[in-house]
This record gives sequence, structure tokens and C-alpha cells, in this order.
Amino acid sequence: MIHTARLFVQLSEDDVITVKRKFKEDMPLVSQVIDAQFDDVFDTDITNKFGVWYLFTTIDVVQLLRRGIVVENDWSTIQKALNAYLFFVLGENDKVFTLCRIDYRFDVVITDSAERWVLLDLLKKSIERFGYKVKKNLYDSTLYYNSKSIVICIYDKETECQDKCKGVKDYEKDVLRVEVRLLNRHLNYVKRHYGLDKNMENYFNRNFWHKYMANNILPIFHSGNFYTKAEASKVIKRSGLKEREKTMVKNFLQM
Repeated sequence: MIHTARLFVQLSEDDVITVKRKFKEDMPLVSQVIDAQFDDVFDTDITNKFGVWYLFTTIDVVQLLRRGIVVENDWSTIQKALNAYLFFVLGENDKVFTLCRIDYRFDVVITDSAERWVLLDLLKKSIERFGYKVKKNLYDSTLYYNSKSIVICIYDKETECQDKCKGVKDYEKDVLRVEVRLLNRHLNYVKRHYGLDKNMENYFNRNFWHKYMANNILPIFHSGNFYTKAEASKVIKRSGLKEREKTMVKNFLQM
């Protein structure tokens, strides 16, 4: 259901003093010390914007749970991890994370690597634009549709792990992953127009996952079967079309 989520809290002057004293590092270097305690579950970024310090972190839900299947009942485990993270960084505090990005995902297991690559190559032949999303083919194993609010990404997870020199876990093996990434601009839009707070729990919802996946994926990558030219020709031959029409369809298919 979910892959990662990016969240942040604003740090007070007292928080900054506490963090510096605890970790004995300048603020930009603290993130490395923090992440070393959490086994790749959190990716921390502490930054100063217009004189105010912010703690950003990305939680990898799949890495936290050590499994590919994520369900709504996992929220309590995720909440405990977030609370433990904040306590480790700041000690006793009453801060609440604000969500600024969440990545929904759907994993498809295709054991034949050649089939995964052929399927990805076919998907890359899809439309150049859908709404404000523009297709980007930057890498052989990845397809993007980018906008400033929502990003669609389809990629070979096993190849990504290998490219990053990371071990392939059981739940990543043979996986073609489909992600719909809701960026901060979209979360702000939803809050402004529908009153939904930017809280991770609000988006940790299977109905939301289904809605965003269906509304963003299906209009671009239509459901149905892909056929080789030979198999498609057999379907056309068996059809009730006139011979001239069959020839026209085959010519269209060839193009």
C-alpha cells in the first residue's frame, strides 16, 4: 500500500541547543548520526530555511516492517517508530509530524526478467502527457510521469537494488513496482479544498491508496492483455471484419 513518507517538524531554539549538545555535531552533520541508529528505516535531513531550522525525515515503511505487504493495521507500529525517532532526537517533546510527501505503491511479481523488461518497454510507448503529467524516460529500468503535484513512477525494483549495490530482499525479487507519489503541493491542495490535515495517518488508508492508484494509473496504462504481432494477427483473422478492414487493422497495428 505504501512505500515511503516524508515528514517534518519545526525546531525551536531550545530544540537546536538540545540536538547540538546531545550529538556533539553541527546541525547539518547530525542527520548522519541519527540515521545510523535506525538501520535505513529513516533518512534524515536537517535544514535551515530563512533562519528557522526544520527536521525532515523520510520513513521507509517497507524497510521498517521487513515485508512487502503493508496494511492499515500496521499504523500503530509505524506510529510507535515515529514517536521513538522523535524521542531519540529531541527527548521528551510534544511535536507532531507534518506530512509533505507520501508514496503509494503496487508491486507486481514477474519472475521472467525478460518479460519485465519487455513490459516496461511497452509501457514506455504510452501517451506523452496525461493532464499536467509529462512522460520522462530517463533510465532503461524506469518510467516517470512528472508534475509538480503528483508523480507516477514504474520501475524494476530488483534492478534498482542492484544499481545501488544493495542486496535484493525476498519481497523485492522479480518485482515491477508502480508508485503514485503525492507531493507537498497536492497535499496542500487537499487540505485547502477538503480540510484534510497533512497527517500521515489520514493518508494511511486503503481507500485512498486504491483511489489514487486507479485515478492515475488506469487512464494511462490501460488494463488488458498485450499480444505479439503474430497472436494479434490471429485475433484479427478470427474476427468478423471484412478482408479489407482486416488488412487496414493489421497495417495500423504494424505502425
